[in-house]
Amino acid sequence: MGAASDDLEDVERETIRLVSAWRMTEDNPVEEIVVSGAQDLADHLVGRLRSALGLSVHHVVAPLDTVLAADVEHSAGTPWGLVGLGRAHMLSHDRIDLQHPRVAEDRVAPLRRRGMLLAGVILVLFGWIWSSGNKEVRQLQAQIDLLRAELPQQTQAEGEALRNLFRYRHAEEWLSVAPDFVAELQAISGVVPDDGRAVMGSWRGFLAFDGVVYDNKASGKQKWKSSYQLRFVMTGEAQDRSVADDIRAALVEGDRYRIETSGAEAAKGKRLPRAFTYELGRESDP
Repeated sequence: MGAASDDLEDVERETIRLVSAWRMTEDNPVEEIVVSGAQDLADHLVGRLRSALGLSVHHVVAPLDTVLAADVEHSAGTPWGLVGLGRAHMLSHDRIDLQHPRVAEDRVAPLRRRGMLLAGVILVLFGWIWSSGNKEVRQLQAQIDLLRAELPQQTQAEGEALRNLFRYRHAEEWLSVAPDFVAELQAISGVVPDDGRAVMGSWRGFLAFDGVVYDNKASGKQKWKSSYQLRFVMTGEAQDRSVADDIRAALVEGDRYRIETSGAEAAKGKRLPRAFTYELGRESDP
């Protein structure tokens, strides 16, 4: 067996491996090793192989890689690595690196790369969402801090505005109490007959008003209340009692007035036989 190589360590290691494999698979033992190559390299390799394998190792000057014996028996499956190693320099492609064997093809590498790419995209998207969300949170917190700092002033301004609103509503309710006494006089005098059977003597009107009241339990505009009462005193003379009773009945007809007191039935008038006095009352419109 022979080999020629620039890397003595590769040749030595491969030779030892080949001899060991031969001994395990072949019946005929290896008796001798022949080395072909440059003198200085071959001498070094011969000594190392003799020491490692304990076999007879010889060096020949003629290149062994030119012709191989045709009668060399080589069983199927038997290692024959030194032939390829010895002829490596004659091949057009790169030499086999025996110290760094090629890693087996990773068939799932494309799927793994796509998975890593997808994970990277998801990570970048999550980072963008997280950064954007944190930015919005910081902006909202800044607005909250600004509003919290302005809250005392806003509260004071709101209180002043509420007080002014209450004053306005109070004054508005107070001014709304303005009964039309002329219309009341016309309504009362309108029930007195104008055919001479009765005459009207005097008429007085009074306003009973206790002020504006604010009811916190009420709703809407009904919170403000400005109720009042109107009182009227009417005097006159009638031809007889039936005429005076007709005037009284006309006054209390409906819900506009109520008779609170009446004068003495036996009172006599100066112009007509019978005098009458009626005291009327009326609640304010709701």
